[in-house]
Amino acid sequence: MNYIYMIPVLFLLYLYNKSRNHKENFQDINEAFKIPNKKCTSIYGNYHPRCMSTSRLKHVGYFKINTTKYPLLDLKAGNYIRRYVMLKDRFAKLNKKFWNRAHYFRNPFYYHKSIPFSVVFNYIYRGMMINTHTRKKFYVFGKRINYSDYKYILFREKNGILQYAYKLPYRRKLSDGDSVYVRNKMSTYGPFVYYKN
Repeated sequence: MNYIYMIPVLFLLYLYNKSRNHKENFQDINEAFKIPNKKCTSIYGNYHPRCMSTSRLKHVGYFKINTTKYPLLDLKAGNYIRRYVMLKDRFAKLNKKFWNRAHYFRNPFYYHKSIPFSVVFNYIYRGMMINTHTRKKFYVFGKRINYSDYKYILFREKNGILQYAYKLPYRRKLSDGDSVYVRNKMSTYGPFVYYKN
């Protein structure tokens, strides 16, 4: 019998027995997926809105420059609040001396983590739609498509977080007191009364 061919088999048996007797320490699953983001550490900084480890986006109001409204986002970093102006896909930290020039909501909006930044930038908060009989309420966000048409999307609030609900077909600009119906496939809900805030 040729013992030279048995060496690899014996070595594999040795490793197998060693692994059975040795208790393996598994890495915590949360730690395993903490991959350092190079852009966050070297370019943006760990307190940049794209790098914060939060599922809740805090939208506090708008900063108006000429006729354009830019969303304002607050992020808490330790004991400090950092306020950012959203400029398309970029975030500019707003100097504290300009904070009083912005327009703020009574209560900030928190968006569900599935809502992309592009929605917050492209759609401006326009008001609420309320059905007094069913006590249903939608937050209305819209953007101008052309000279006369607007596109509106509706959010519902659940546990203090805004979640996407419906979109309205292109229509003229909503005015305070307008009656609106919401269609969802085969169903129609309403009437809702629009209140501009």
